[in-house]
Amino acid sequence: MTEPTDIMANAKKITREVLAEKWRLYVPGSLLCTHIRPGTFFLGYAATDGGPLLMSQRLKENAVAYFNANFNEDTMWLLSIHLPKWARGHGDGLALYQSVEDIARRLGCREVMQTPSGWTNTGGTRLDYLTRHGWERHGNIEVRKEL
Repeated sequence: MTEPTDIMANAKKITREVLAEKWRLYVPGSLLCTHIRPGTFFLGYAATDGGPLLMSQRLKENAVAYFNANFNEDTMWLLSIHLPKWARGHGDGLALYQSVEDIARRLGCREVMQTPSGWTNTGGTRLDYLTRHGWERHGNIEVRKEL
């Protein structure tokens, strides 16, 4: 059986590789946080103008970008994803979503689930944005991306 420290180290390695390859706003040395519990683990990424911050409200106020996800069996649950307003409307959000999908795929997931909320730079809903980019509605409030 794979040791928890190996799982977390592998998740961090894959996250760094994918973001460096696919996302132009990746900041080497950014915060990568993992936490493992029986049957699941958490992965969080955050980049800030001044370097990594702890996962906190300060992060939301100062982050250039971040995402948080839980992994359960073969599903990644994308809990939150954020780009600051200055980075929106240039394809960086789509590239970040595609990076998250690739991270999930490389970690053995078969799907990514999200409960989208909020608005895009163009004024549409995040739900509309995601369905335009290959995510399918799953129930009343969730979307699913099969990998």
